[in-house]
Order: sequence, then structure tokens, then C-alpha cells
Amino acid sequence: MDSEDRDEPRIKSVEAVDTTEASGGGYSDFNLKINADTLMDDVDPAEHGTVRGEPYFLVYADGSLDNQSRFSYTNGTLIERKQVSHDENGEFVIDVRPGGLEEAGADGEVTLLVLLMDEDKDWDDIYGVSRVTVKYSPEE
Repeated sequence: MDSEDRDEPRIKSVEAVDTTEASGGGYSDFNLKINADTLMDDVDPAEHGTVRGEPYFLVYADGSLDNQSRFSYTNGTLIERKQVSHDENGEFVIDVRPGGLEEAGADGEVTLLVLLMDEDKDWDDIYGVSRVTVKYSPEE
């Protein structure tokens, strides 16, 4: 990650959209709208085949990130992954499936960890981190 990425966050905003109100309050269904800079020209070494990055998002339920070392460690339950296009001012919608939230044991306030990643040969690089809290209430 170069200094430009550290100074200027690539993920501008994350919000719940396309929501369905649950009878007990909160949402029983929602998607995430992410505004981000996913332009990744010249981020990979030429020996990896191409210098252009392959951006994608990961969404974790109640996840945390430990990036104190060269390799970041993420915990929580991975609930979504979406490959996206290169776009300096992109707006992306990620479908959040209730099954993923239920597998994570989400009920009530759930904090979603959103990572903007670049796919690499050896290990994937993190280019953006954001969190959003949503009140999730599964329909019974």
C-alpha cells in the first residue's frame, strides 16, 4: 500500500439499502451500498503477470482486523465476497443474504466489517477498511 492509500481512504461510505423492516424492529433483509475508489492501476509487481489490481470486497459479520504484522488476520464470519470493477468513484451494491447472517448468529445489532481487497498470487492486499452497524432481526 502506498502513502496515497494511507492518507486518503478508498472506502468513502457504507450504508444499508434496499431494506425490509422486521416485525420486531430492525431489518430482516438489506443490502450494502459502498462508495469507494477501486481504481488499482500499477499496484501489483510485474512478475505477477499484470500490474493492474483485481479489486473485490469482503464482508464479515462481527469481524475484527489485526494488521499489526505483514499478514493481516481477520476473524468473524465471512458472509459476502464480491469482485468489482475499477472505478475511481464507484458505487457498488452487495447483496447481504440472511443465511449468511444467520450462520454468523446475528440477531440484533451486528457490526459488518467491509474490506476492499486486491487479489494477489501470494496473499491478498487490503486497500480499505470500513465498518457499519445494522440492526438485524431475522424473520421467524
